[in-house]
Amino acid sequence: MYPPGRFFRGTGPNAGCTMSDTERGIAALGINYNRVLKAARDTHPHPDTLGRLQPVLMGAMMHCLSDDADSLTRRMDDFLVKFSKFTRKMDDISARLQATRSPKGRRCGISPAAQLAGLYGDDLFRALMGVQLPVATPAEVCLEVALAAQRLIVHDQLDLFINLFEKTVFGANTTTIREYNIMAFKDHRKTLEKFVQEHIDLADAAATSHPPTGRAQ
Repeated sequence: MYPPGRFFRGTGPNAGCTMSDTERGIAALGINYNRVLKAARDTHPHPDTLGRLQPVLMGAMMHCLSDDADSLTRRMDDFLVKFSKFTRKMDDISARLQATRSPKGRRCGISPAAQLAGLYGDDLFRALMGVQLPVATPAEVCLEVALAAQRLIVHDQLDLFINLFEKTVFGANTTTIREYNIMAFKDHRKTLEKFVQEHIDLADAAATSHPPTGRAQ
């Protein structure tokens, strides 16, 4: 689902001169609509999350076109700035993981990451909290676990954004909205951030004692 054609105007050299403030606000909303969708899709969230995001974004845009377009655009901008901070860390961990992967066929055993694959939300959180890596775990495995936890942080942030926009569209009293306990959410975030850093530290220690044998050589 994409914004209707009226959200966009011509892009020729004189196009901006004929746009009213309202039209410019609508155009900015349309641009941010697609930016938010792309940022969300790039993190590969649960399909149900994207199913919630698209209609709630469209509903919020239609709801705010009359007099609140600038406010909604700023809220989208704020989300994208915060979201990029979390996705950038996820990308950094992923890049480091790729650089430390063992050559094909050299790795033994089953990685905890294989047991985490396909899990989302509370299921993934519980599985992460149950991970206990043995001494001398390879850096690659530590980073795989850290990446899974950072991905959950990213998806939690996206879910919070959707929840806030559902309130804009559906109102504060509807049963459609998932109510958030903000303090619990912050505690949950801190737990995950600590977990990620602990496993990055484990990867650092493992890399020091066992130099990488993959593409990083």
